[in-house]
Amino acid sequence: MSHDPLEKSVHSLLRNQPDRPAPETLEARVMAAIAARESLAWWQRPFMQWPAFWRALFLVVSVLIGAATVAGFLALHKAGPGHLFASFHFGPWVETLSAGHTFATIGHALRLVGDALPSLVPRDWALSAAALYSVVILLLFGSYRMLARSI
Repeated sequence: MSHDPLEKSVHSLLRNQPDRPAPETLEARVMAAIAARESLAWWQRPFMQWPAFWRALFLVVSVLIGAATVAGFLALHKAGPGHLFASFHFGPWVETLSAGHTFATIGHALRLVGDALPSLVPRDWALSAAALYSVVILLLFGSYRMLARSI
């Protein structure tokens, strides 16, 4: 491997330069930053620094919430959103009030609208839109985390 004479001279010139001294306040600032980082509670630290039990519990709960969300969307799609809205009944005691009839009427109107929605929007489009929105939200969260780390 042959080196250019100019490259060798620049390399030797740079190697002979004295080291630049660090500012006198650098050590105090570094030690203060380390102390501040160590004083954080475990949940305020980065996820990979959490205790293993809490990381595992967080992941299990997140998976369960995600599965419940997907199951809820599938149940909503299967039964229709109108059935879900109409099932929010406020108990027999509300039926005696005029507000109870109002809530029942609103529930039935929402049921009719919910029953009409699946015929207006194809299932594949709705699932694709939900997946696309999920990806966009995940990308936004990831971008925010990357920007927050760089600041």
